[in-house]
Amino acid sequence: MKKEDEKRIRELAAEAEFHQTQANEIRNQIIAFGDGENDIEMLLFAGISVAPKNAKENVKKIVKIVSDYTNDQSYISKFLKNYLFL
Repeated sequence: MKKEDEKRIRELAAEAEFHQTQANEIRNQIIAFGDGENDIEMLLFAGISVAPKNAKENVKKIVKIVSDYTNDQSYISKFLKNYLFL
């Protein structure tokens, strides 16, 4: 392999690592809310995942936070008020 090729591969690897770091930083800023199996992929992707206390058990197992409130008790607005200190 030529020196130029090796240098270009190192540059591309460094650039890819930079973009991965940027993507992870953005991902960590995402808050996702969900209670059903259809929400699992989104909840796993988000940096902060929240489910209501009446969510499906398999959903509660994968989220980072299980709320003390249910869907009917406005768990999302209560979480955001506490999280954002509103």
